[in-house]
Amino acid sequence: MEVTQRIDRSFADEHVIGCDPPLRPDLPNVWRRRMHPFAGRAVSDKALTAEQDMRSGMQRLYGLSLAPGSVSGLEVTAEPGAIGAVPEVAQLIVSPGIALAVSGRTSASAAPAASSSPICR
Repeated sequence: MEVTQRIDRSFADEHVIGCDPPLRPDLPNVWRRRMHPFAGRAVSDKALTAEQDMRSGMQRLYGLSLAPGSVSGLEVTAEPGAIGAVPEVAQLIVSPGIALAVSGRTSASAAPAASSSPICR
């Protein structure tokens, strides 16, 4: 990314002696940058990735302000005959839904999931 550009029509003996704050186009590990697209401008893969990182980071920050847990769905039910059966044979069904992790990320399930492995012993 090029931040500086040449001064086309400068005055005689005109020079740039400094810039405050210093220009730093490539800050490592900075996700909170927004691109400012406008009509007719091509968006590069780096700019699009930076924008997606910023949006997912903002979503995680918002998620951290909420309590973790199940938002909707994700009910756990036992298959018929699972109660009283050996844990390796019993199956549990988790219904579709959305949950919020402690890290602030969302977790979604679109289809029911079956588990035949024991969850707790």
